[in-house]
Amino acid sequence: MLVYYAHPIDQGGEDSFYWIPEALNSRGVVVYDPAAAWRVPVVNRPRPGLQQANLDVLRRCDGLIACLRRDIMSVGVVLEIQEAVNHDIPTLVFGPTLAASWALSYLGVEVVDEPEQVWHWLEGLR
Repeated sequence: MLVYYAHPIDQGGEDSFYWIPEALNSRGVVVYDPAAAWRVPVVNRPRPGLQQANLDVLRRCDGLIACLRRDIMSVGVVLEIQEAVNHDIPTLVFGPTLAASWALSYLGVEVVDEPEQVWHWLEGLR
């Protein structure tokens, strides 16, 4: 199983979800982490190619786990969630600090706040 791990990258801040890829690997899941896929100099100007490459990988995944925190804005994670929904890729948002989201509800995306719920969702993909 291949899961895309969407999490805030481009807006900086502490990654409180650092443990998720390793936990997924320990359960036999292959994880695509866009933050680990690329090394980009800070001085570079953003261009669409990098995001296009990530979305190409996403379309080949069995599922997407998106991690969001209410105190970190992330445009990329939102785009990745929409892309997964558009391609009928099972999507779960792990957001322990998120408030209710009308937009995610509209998309039919489940939001969970406990790691056990993530593992239960994964079992449903197998």
